[in-house]
Amino acid sequence: EDLAHSFLRDPERLILSRGQEVVTTLEHMYYVVPALQKDRMLLRLIEMENPDSAIVFCNTKREVEYLSQVLKNNGYDARHLTGDVAQNARERTVQQLRDGTLRFIVATDVIARGIDISDLSHVFLYDIPENIAVYVHRSGRTARAGKTGIAITLCEDFEEGRLLAIARQYHFEIAKRELPTPEEVASRTGERLLVLLETEMTGLA
Repeated sequence: EDLAHSFLRDPERLILSRGQEVVTTLEHMYYVVPALQKDRMLLRLIEMENPDSAIVFCNTKREVEYLSQVLKNNGYDARHLTGDVAQNARERTVQQLRDGTLRFIVATDVIARGIDISDLSHVFLYDIPENIAVYVHRSGRTARAGKTGIAITLCEDFEEGRLLAIARQYHFEIAKRELPTPEEVASRTGERLLVLLETEMTGLA
């Protein structure tokens, strides 16, 4: 600042750090999930939420590769991104998500910063990041360009306090939700199918 005042006329100060990291239109929620059920519960939440497009963040390359295969095995169009993926392949995958030709990316933090996907509806945090500031960069991939978005975190019992501490530090509200039952998921899926059928019948009338 001293240097700026020495050489500039009426310089202004721009702060791009603490206090402004969290997008205000972003809804944060979390579910407490046993470790051995996280993959199945993620699938259940995806069925319940029915995101138009989403990024699922994991802490390790092994988890990313495993989880992308789980999504594919369950009929979801998914690609994985880690630091091992070549830059041109990485850019193609992100562009497919932007274009709407790809629905899910499963990734490490290689794309948590600097990627602008304005129509991304959901971010799933399969793991709580080791560096708490990374939570902001992960969740901030949605709710871009003034739009709303949803960030959903899966955490274990012992991680709940740490997640709430992140929320306090960055001054955002995060709601604890109960995991949906298979019956609730089936009901929600049935409602969506009914709406789809009604829309198609209206178009034919």
